Amino acid sequence: MQPETDYSTPWDLHGRIQLATVSAPDVDAMVDSYVKGLKLNVATQGRVTPELAALWGAPAMAGKRWVMMSPDNPHSTSIRIVENDSPTPAPLRTFGWGALEIAVLNVMDVNDAVTKAGFRIVGAPADRQFSGPVKPMQAVGPGGEMFFLTEIRGDAKHYFYPRPVSFVDQLFIVILSTPDRRAAQAFYENTLGFPFVADYEMAYTSLNKCMGLAVDTLQQFTMVKSGKRPAVQIDQMPAGATKRPMTPGKLPPGIAMITFLVDRLEDVRAPLVSPPQEISHAPYAGSRSACVRGAAGELIELIEIGELGDGDEAEDEIEL
Repeated sequence: MQPETDYSTPWDLHGRIQLATVSAPDVDAMVDSYVKGLKLNVATQGRVTPELAALWGAPAMAGKRWVMMSPDNPHSTSIRIVENDSPTPAPLRTFGWGALEIAVLNVMDVNDAVTKAGFRIVGAPADRQFSGPVKPMQAVGPGGEMFFLTEIRGDAKHYFYPRPVSFVDQLFIVILSTPDRRAAQAFYENTLGFPFVADYEMAYTSLNKCMGLAVDTLQQFTMVKSGKRPAVQIDQMPAGATKRPMTPGKLPPGIAMITFLVDRLEDVRAPLVSPPQEISHAPYAGSRSACVRGAAGELIELIEIGELGDGDEAEDEIEL
């Protein structure tokens, strides 16, 4: 039995982040950079079926190549790379999924690896005191996708951070860039049952750099949680942010989609992009799945798991 404080165990509960999907023109280059920089492994791969493309509301994606990549930790989340020849977006300048925050074992080692792999460093590793002692860095991958790579220090259980066991491990917060954070907050509260945690205002260095602002400019964001753990950070984008350019019938470029587990699709209070599908291959394993669009136009994939739990384990309340 693993110790109670080991947060490498699966979180197969309503609201768990199952994977992130990144779309980019050159799948092989993405795979190579993730192997070298993030030490991820190719788990499985294939071609987008017409049924899966319909699930996403992106019929032009049928036939496109996809590769699922995972860390050594078998219980961690994955990143799916999907072929998409749409232009790569500038990071943290458009509305939609903006960044992926991932727990890492040693951020200095990760910094060295992603630098050698050709990632663009936006923020070098630095000690921070945000919901507990952490040492994050920020880097942009070859598809314009922003990573917040965070070394967890101190008591992971107390702050509900995952405890990594792989070089790069659990995707534990997804960052949403939105023109209206209150509308986005209401969507996640009402549609997926993700409660409000807190509002924040801080000098947001990576966002300010990407937007061409002074690094000490204050920005605002809101956190919502799944069960007792943070799930979605909703960034209020400053003036100058725009809609993400998209090719009709295709996935958004960059961070295209986030996949969450849900108890029942019938409880999701938003229109489905298309009728639910039962896809046999990973990560669906035959479960019913569907997509919805959020208040910022972001694509959200949902995999039904049945009423296994609601994430409210017998733990203290989250402190953020």
